[in-house]
Amino acid sequence: MPAVELEQSAAFGDLLRGHRLAAGLSQDELAERAGLSRRGVSDLERGARHPHPGTVRRLAVALDLGDRARADLTSAAHSRLAGPHGRERARSNLSNALSSFVGRERELAQIRTLLATAPLLTLTGPGGVGKTRLGLEVAGQLASTSQPYVDGVYLLELAPLSEGALVPRAVAAGLGVRDVPGQPLLATMMDWLQSRQLLLILDNCEHLIAACAAVAESLLHASPRLTILATSREPLNIEGEIVLPIAPLAADSDGLQLFVDRARQASPGFEITSQNRAAAVHLCQQLDGLPLAIELAAARVNTMTVEEIEQRLDRRFTWLTTSRRSAAPRHQTLRALVDWSYELLTGEERRLLEQLSVFAGGWTLESAEAVCGPTLDVLRLMSSLVDKSLVQVEQQAGQSRYRLLETLRQYAIEKLREAHAEPAARNRHLDWYERFSKGLEQQVHSP
Repeated sequence: MPAVELEQSAAFGDLLRGHRLAAGLSQDELAERAGLSRRGVSDLERGARHPHPGTVRRLAVALDLGDRARADLTSAAHSRLAGPHGRERARSNLSNALSSFVGRERELAQIRTLLATAPLLTLTGPGGVGKTRLGLEVAGQLASTSQPYVDGVYLLELAPLSEGALVPRAVAAGLGVRDVPGQPLLATMMDWLQSRQLLLILDNCEHLIAACAAVAESLLHASPRLTILATSREPLNIEGEIVLPIAPLAADSDGLQLFVDRARQASPGFEITSQNRAAAVHLCQQLDGLPLAIELAAARVNTMTVEEIEQRLDRRFTWLTTSRRSAAPRHQTLRALVDWSYELLTGEERRLLEQLSVFAGGWTLESAEAVCGPTLDVLRLMSSLVDKSLVQVEQQAGQSRYRLLETLRQYAIEKLREAHAEPAARNRHLDWYERFSKGLEQQVHSP
């Protein structure tokens, strides 16, 4: 390992050792908790090896680190500069994917095309739709050549951060930019980036959206050759941003292919047959084509048939989980995935989302205002839910029609019941459609 990388890895090792001792754990105990070997923990603490992002996540979970400590450990692992003269390491901090990438050929080509001209491209979509994996696949392709990002491709994982104030320091650590005495860190980064042509990936911006937008805007204004690829459940809403919504996978093609691929990881002999194909396609449909949900379901084929998995989707939140130690907390269960989005909503947004769950087949703005009003500003709040990728909208015959993905609708129904508000919401829903039906009947019989 080069001396520069050794020094950077040693800094991570010192921090890891401090957390281990503070937790009162031996190297053997930490290794067992994190699913590593004792030699692996020892090498990391001595700086003899560089930490993989998945390993860092497993260590943070094993050490039960809080948000700030987890962010510090992640930043130390991602730091790209070491020596006193600020010499650079490799021109990418991307790790190798351990599973295959399925489908998305059109989106891959579209992202590469947009990145060629856009200073900021934001991939948006609901949680679990595959924004991060798609962005990393493109980044990996671009990092494999020196063009067009001659100064590198860098990933910043923002999910572990709990405060917007931590974003500039996390970005600086990921790029390897060090503090200059007497100068704000953001200004130091702007100076450092001014002459560099690189791609910066800001992953999972939604919970720190204002801070991410402010940092991105400042860096882009100062760095004409910088390109930012962001993933978020809502746009950053700054000048120059291009927003690319990422749709779920088609259930009968890419969705089915993903299910088969991940099922074979859990059970190598798994095959799609004429007997289980229909159930597998319906399973992917019921899971809304969300890659994460499909992967969680596919992992169950070692204990259940496809038909049995499909029959239990009405209880998806209780058993669609993973035991994979490297998975981020919000990706370990289907419920945690939706919790992450729900907890970022305002109180009024939550109330509207819950009440919209009574619409099984979609709705119009007029019907939503009738059922969910008059105490809520339905148009404003629903526009916000669309921006946050929780409500889907389509244009049909000059009219906007809205719907919830089935996974989100089931979650919202649970919340509506917990609030003891379901009977009232369903009564308003019934009243509206009775009035609507009478209106149609009058139109039919009017001269």
